[in-house]
Amino acid sequence: MAILEALKKWRHYVLGSKLIIKTDQQSLKYMMKQRLVEGIQHKLLLKLMEYDYKIEYKAGKENVVADALSRLPQTEHDNEDCQAITVVIPEWIQDIQNSYEGDIQAHKMLSMIGTDSDPNRTYSLESGILRYKGRIYVGDSNSIRTILLQDYHSSAFGRHLGIRATYQRIKGLFYWPGLKKKVENYIRECLVCQVTKSENIHIPSLLNPLEIPDMAWTHISMDFIEGLPKSHGKDVILVVVDRLTKYAHFVAMSHPYSVEQVVELQPYRQTAFGIRGSLKLRSKFYGPFKVIEKVGQVAYRLQLPNDATIHPVFHVSQLKKHLGKRAIPMPNLPSVGPEGQIKTQPTAVLQRRMMPRNGVAVTQWLILWENLGPTDATWEDADVIRNMFPTFNP
Repeated sequence: MAILEALKKWRHYVLGSKLIIKTDQQSLKYMMKQRLVEGIQHKLLLKLMEYDYKIEYKAGKENVVADALSRLPQTEHDNEDCQAITVVIPEWIQDIQNSYEGDIQAHKMLSMIGTDSDPNRTYSLESGILRYKGRIYVGDSNSIRTILLQDYHSSAFGRHLGIRATYQRIKGLFYWPGLKKKVENYIRECLVCQVTKSENIHIPSLLNPLEIPDMAWTHISMDFIEGLPKSHGKDVILVVVDRLTKYAHFVAMSHPYSVEQVVELQPYRQTAFGIRGSLKLRSKFYGPFKVIEKVGQVAYRLQLPNDATIHPVFHVSQLKKHLGKRAIPMPNLPSVGPEGQIKTQPTAVLQRRMMPRNGVAVTQWLILWENLGPTDATWEDADVIRNMFPTFNP
């Protein structure tokens, strides 16, 4: 193989001329006289047939030039020990070593190393680092433990993963008593997770039954049956049921119907932006706000900012308990229109870009919206922004 690699590299020099190949492997001298039994031998020999060469044996001690490239020089100082060496030790390693000083558990583990009390060699000491089943033991120091939790959860490396994923990542390298409980408390009190993540739990508070009516037609329920075949120009039925007597009225209507024909209903109205991207990754909660009083059985009154334009009483299903003792500034609530929709205005253009669309370059702006942070900025078509907000001057 070495011969083939050398010929391949110097092929443009040796092809068509006679050459001598000198090697310290004596068996290669008789390569042309050997009986070929392996398929790879036939394949390699065919590649050598295009060259006019002769193999000569040269003892290793005489082949000084080749050995100089493959053998390390030996000196009389090889067996001497290093007198000085520089080693970089990370600061967090030193912090972990310092955490053992006042840790009773660490001193107990050190006393068990190499004794009959630890037959399975659960504990070990390597370069001043105490290990439990191969994992680094972190002493009783809230500072170093909190830093590890921040790095494994709140940093770009941690990505605010859940309790199980964060615990498994820390558990793979570190150990201290109550690690899982510490991870659970830290993530539950994480401000970013409380604001942006949804809770996979049942709606708080007990279900309250509707009030039992004491007279007929004081409490009713209404529904629409749509998509029916037309009959005398009508294709919708309005169903009105009395909750006490269960007596029902069926009113034929034609689609589309207006608010003048039926009771004004807005069950599907939600907060919305005039122009916006997906709300999936935006904050799902605002706050924290102080609870002033309980209103009824399932509602609470909150202490909102003075400029808030929404009603301060909320159903318990729309509230979430704030965990942790860390205080943060009270954020401003978004402006709300008369019908409850969120009002927003573009305040600045952060970036510009050109995007191809149907073979035409379209100008887009990265819009910073009012009452929203830079992380909520969205790419919008410049023409659309100009039409919807004529007074906006980028």
